Amino acid sequence: MMYRLLHITIVPILAPTPQNVIQKRMSDLGRDWMSYNAFCWLLWTNKSILTVSEMVMGDVNPGDQVLVMGVNATEVPNGRLPEWVWAWFNRPRNPFTGEVQTPAIPAPEALNLFDQSQDYFPLNDPGKAQF
Repeated sequence: MMYRLLHITIVPILAPTPQNVIQKRMSDLGRDWMSYNAFCWLLWTNKSILTVSEMVMGDVNPGDQVLVMGVNATEVPNGRLPEWVWAWFNRPRNPFTGEVQTPAIPAPEALNLFDQSQDYFPLNDPGKAQF
């Protein structure tokens, strides 16, 4: 199977699964991944949706909500996210090997989405979030 982009949402119901557990699983499942908030992950993988779903559900707490779905990479995404997320989307990847064709983009420090002093959603500059 060729590599493609999957979107994974994990919503904890009782207690969150430690991030290092989820990060290890993403590394095991794909060549490149990122999390743009506390619940959503993007994974560049050659695994099936069923395989990814079963593996992720095996790591999170019973009862947590999990959604795994394919992303149509032929359509240009749009929205309002930090610039580093759009840079991640734009990285060229080999669909046969999954390798990133450019140097990896360092992830920012852990995001605290509840810290209102940081501007994660630049409402005053919608052009920043487009590519």
